[in-house]
Formats: sequence, C-alpha cells, structure tokens
Amino acid sequence: MLVCGVDVILGMDIVKRLGGVCIGKDGGVSWGGKHCALGVTSASGERPKMRIQENDFTAEFDGHQWTVEWKWQNGEPQLSNRCAQYAVPGECQSEYAAELDQWVVDGWLELHNPEVHNGDVDGVIPLMATSQPNKPKKVHPVMDYCELNSYVESKPGQDTAVCQEKLREWRRQGSAASLLDLRKAYLQVHVSKDLQRFQTVKYEGQL
Repeated sequence: MLVCGVDVILGMDIVKRLGGVCIGKDGGVSWGGKHCALGVTSASGERPKMRIQENDFTAEFDGHQWTVEWKWQNGEPQLSNRCAQYAVPGECQSEYAAELDQWVVDGWLELHNPEVHNGDVDGVIPLMATSQPNKPKKVHPVMDYCELNSYVESKPGQDTAVCQEKLREWRRQGSAASLLDLRKAYLQVHVSKDLQRFQTVKYEGQL
C-alpha cells in the first residue's frame, strides 16, 4: 500500500481502512471513524488508541496521529535506483518547486538523519511532476514507488466501490457533503521512523 499522487480509488480505500475521516470547522483533517466523529475521550481526557492489522501493513493510532508500518514480503528492500527526478517540463518548474517547498514547510518532507531514521539510504524514490488536462497550471509532485512496491503485497482498492458511481452519489448530497483533498489527507498519515529511509527522495541536493 505504498502510494504517491494518491488517486481517488486508492484514497477511498485508505479512508475506509483507517476508520473514516472528518473535517473540522477550521478545515483540519482527523482520522479514526467514531473516535473522530464523536470526539470520544477516556476518563483521563485522552483519546483511545487503535490498531489495524492488514496483510500488507499495520497502522496504529496513539491518540494523536496515525503511524503506518509496511510488511515486507521477502526481507527489507535493497533499493538501487539513483535517479532523483524525472524530467519536469519547463512551464511546470515553478509550480512544482513551490509545491515541494510547501511539503517541507508542512513537515511532509524532512531531512534524512541516519540516527533518527534507522540507517543510511541506498536508493532513492524518483520524483516527478503530474498535471490534469483540465487544470494544466495545477502541478502535483509525485513519487515513483514501482521499485519499492515489489517488496510488499499491495492490493489497493480491492473492496472499494466503483469510482464514478461513488462520485455521483456524493454529488447528490449537495450542501450536506464537504470536499476533501485526499492527497493532503493521506500525507498526514505518518510512516514509522524505522521505515522512512526506504522512501527517501533527493531534492535540491539533499536527502
């Protein structure tokens, strides 16, 4: 279940498997189904912990955030890719760089530290830019997880409703529904520190 540039079907699968998502009045995103919707707390005022076990990953909610660990099929990955970035069209460069800089500001990208992230980096995940045909000026940085995906049993969206049917159902809700940017919601799911070295990128000469 390693992703980047989260598409709608995969995003819906993540929302379902992590127990739902809700949007606060300030626009903030929270995960955790009933705990999120009802704001459940224990007698001590702490949010209850949760744990999800799947065939390809484990996710834990510690009362404040979700942290995910993947289950490798045949031992830890031995990544060999050295390509830091695929070619980015000249007209997309500024939007692409601005988005990655925002990832750094938001804490979604942080400098690699061998002591914190459980070791040195062998290979890196290639970065690339994508845009939508109907929104050519909106550019999203995404990462090519093809090499890393070969080390997990990934089955995203296997129990998810057909995308177009679900979108039509949502649109019929009118003002009773809110739009959620799944790309930004997904990036708030933390990856275990021990596994972050396997999804390292090289940006502006730094890991």
